[in-house]
Amino acid sequence: MTERPKFVLSCKKRVGIIISRPPILRPASFTIMSDNKLLNFLKIVVLLGIFVLLLLRAFEATDVFYEVTELTAAVERGEAENGFDPSFVMGLLADSGNLNPHGGLDDTLLKTRTILLTSDINANSTKQVVGSFILLNERDAHTPIDLYVRTNGGYYDDAFAIIDVMRTIDAPVNTYAIGGCHSAGAIIVASGTGTRAAYAHALLMVHDNLSEDGSRYSNDTKENQRMYTFWRAFKQLPKTWFTKVTDEANYITAEEALEFGLVDTILRSE
Repeated sequence: MTERPKFVLSCKKRVGIIISRPPILRPASFTIMSDNKLLNFLKIVVLLGIFVLLLLRAFEATDVFYEVTELTAAVERGEAENGFDPSFVMGLLADSGNLNPHGGLDDTLLKTRTILLTSDINANSTKQVVGSFILLNERDAHTPIDLYVRTNGGYYDDAFAIIDVMRTIDAPVNTYAIGGCHSAGAIIVASGTGTRAAYAHALLMVHDNLSEDGSRYSNDTKENQRMYTFWRAFKQLPKTWFTKVTDEANYITAEEALEFGLVDTILRSE
């Protein structure tokens, strides 16, 4: 009986030796990041990820090269003339259609079969307009669609994409020229399959040629021939147009647009 406590004590010592853990050795150069620093680092990574996703969402894949090239050239011009101006860059992005804070408004107008085209004519805006045509025509192939156009112009490939779809859907498309409706925008307005209208102070512009210096687009290019073929259907246009090698911008008032047959009516306030 006197030996039992010694046995228990001996077991405890042995158990203590068995379950004891050796000390963890750490290299002297290794430091553990504090919780606050780690949290800040993760925040930065998340914000960068969101920024990249927004950029990918903002730019259409087929337009990235052209948009960046044009933007870079425009910024260089702005720097050379006036110094760097952030508002100038933001204005270019807005015109390109890559900044659209009014998505909710567009969705609401779409319910009334109304489409606003107020950016440059490019792949991004074409996707919105053509997609809206297809959707609205699928819902109702008889009720007209209203397309309001205010644009500085853009790519003719995209303009003719809008025109071809507009002419092949069953629902008639009423077109309205508002404010400045230039270049490719004038072609879209003149192609309306319903009522074509210009507001009283609208100003349309038609290019005489797709070249500024005659070097890239000569009169025999397919791009120019496509444009000539379209405008020559409007017999009331001046005969002197589309005869030059270099480009000339022909500006048209709402009254002249009506006279030349580009629109059917002028909308005025009573």
